[in-house]
Amino acid sequence: MMSQEKDRLEEEAISLYSSVYQYALAKVKERDVAQEIAQTVMEVVIRKRHTLKHPEALKKWVKVITNNKIKDHFRRLKRERERYVWEEDRTLITEIQDEEADILEHLQKQEEVRDVLTALLKLDEKYQTVLKLHLIYEKSISEIAGECNQSYHTIKTRYRRGMILLREACCKKE
Repeated sequence: MMSQEKDRLEEEAISLYSSVYQYALAKVKERDVAQEIAQTVMEVVIRKRHTLKHPEALKKWVKVITNNKIKDHFRRLKRERERYVWEEDRTLITEIQDEEADILEHLQKQEEVRDVLTALLKLDEKYQTVLKLHLIYEKSISEIAGECNQSYHTIKTRYRRGMILLREACCKKE
C-alpha cells in the first residue's frame, strides 16, 4: 500500500471517530468509557492500517474492533465484580469467624462463672457471705466488717481463706 493510500485511510478512520463514539456510548451508557473505547479503536486502526487488505472494508473493520473493545470492557467489569464479591465474601467469613470466636469465649466465661458460683455456694456460710459481699456487691472489707459486726481483721482473714478454698474447689474441676 502506498503512503498516500495509508494517509487517506487514516483520514477516513479519523472521520469515523464520532460514529464509533456514538455506537460505544449506546452500548456502554457511560461517556468517559465510550470516549476511551473510541480513542483506543482509533489508535488500533491507525497503528494497524497497513494490515487492511481491502480499504473499502474500513468501516466494517472499525466496527469489528469497536465491538471487541466493548466486549473487553464488559469482561473487565465482570471480573472486577466477581473479585469484589469474592473479597466481600472473604470479609464476611472472617467477620463470622471472629463473631464465633467471641461467642465461644463468652460461653466459656459464662461456664467459668457458673463453676465459680457453684463452688462459692458449697463454701461454709461465713466465707460465702464475705466473698459475695466483696466480689459481687463490691463492698470493701471495712464495710463488710461493719455490716457483720466483726473486726476488720476477722473479715480480712475470712476473705483470704475463702478465696483459697474457692480457688481449690475450682481447680479440682479441671
